[in-house]
Amino acid sequence: MLFCQVCSAEFEYLGPKGRNYKASTCSKECRYKLTGMKTSERRIHPVIVSKCEICGTETTNSKTCSRECHFKRLSSLYSGRKLTDEWKENQSRAKSRENVVKYGNYECEKCNKRFETNLSLRAHTSYCNQKSQTTAASCAECGKSFDSERGLKIHLHSHDDGWRESKQKKLKLKAQSRTSQSTSKSEIDFYEKLVKFFGEHDVVHKFKIPDCAHEYDFYVKSKNLIVEFDGDYWHGNKAIHALTPRMKMQYRLDRAWDEKAVLGGYGIKRVWESESRNFEMEKL
Repeated sequence: MLFCQVCSAEFEYLGPKGRNYKASTCSKECRYKLTGMKTSERRIHPVIVSKCEICGTETTNSKTCSRECHFKRLSSLYSGRKLTDEWKENQSRAKSRENVVKYGNYECEKCNKRFETNLSLRAHTSYCNQKSQTTAASCAECGKSFDSERGLKIHLHSHDDGWRESKQKKLKLKAQSRTSQSTSKSEIDFYEKLVKFFGEHDVVHKFKIPDCAHEYDFYVKSKNLIVEFDGDYWHGNKAIHALTPRMKMQYRLDRAWDEKAVLGGYGIKRVWESESRNFEMEKL
């Protein structure tokens, strides 16, 4: 017979380890208690009982008793802190493309290809495989050769009519279900000026023309005129900002949307954000 080390009860072990096994406890409940006692004996740091700073409940080795109280304590600690304009400007400047992209002669360690920017090299190394890069491949349909199997795999889609049709359908559905972009306060102010001058029923905000995925800012029905409200930074106002590669690309996109509108029979007028405050509606 055996004696339990927790409750001192006499018991007989009938478990899978056999009758000769010297068990320490008589039941699972006592076994868990014994494990807790051994754990507390091995504890290095002492248990400090204190009160929660939020609700006053007793807790151990902590300033709060629960996650809810923990978040309430953090909210009270950081409630007076605000992000300064200087901090926001520094964050935007640090993440701009001018401070991220670096021009030079970058070489891939696997296939020895060279790239002009560090971003191009990083994009290439994400899929570069030295074995596939050294193996030349050619298309059985048109005979065009490729340096990698990946390039050939992408090219084969051009010969698959079913794949092209499904891809076009997905793009059309995506364009139709696309949500409108967020509207800035200055654009809303300019919209109110248009409504005040032309009337609420004569001005359409977020206007689309047939067979075009772009969403124009405003449309004046009486003049058949599309008015685009351009932010000085995002669309690149030369009078205020030195044009970056991103701004130049946006300029080319804007000109393409202008041509779409003109071909559709609409007039087009662009207004800079800096000019919108004192803009005279008679000029439209």
